[in-house]
Amino acid sequence: RYPSLTANINSNAYHTFGCLWEPGSLKWYVDGTYIGQITTAVPAEDMILLVSSEVRNAAQANNETVWPKYFTFDYVRVWQR
Repeated sequence: RYPSLTANINSNAYHTFGCLWEPGSLKWYVDGTYIGQITTAVPAEDMILLVSSEVRNAAQANNETVWPKYFTFDYVRVWQR
């Protein structure tokens, strides 16, 4: 199971999202704060970075849901240790 990103994130402000990929684990960070990790089914081969504004649980939308939804990216930085 992947960590939830829904807790206490102000959607009207910019944030820093991070993912640390190490052998056997993926760790997620929001604004420099560790929020969780997975340690099962972590690929050992190279992966790609996919930045998306996909709406999770769109099936839960109703007549009061405001569309379109936006996810604005200021920049993306990738580095290797």
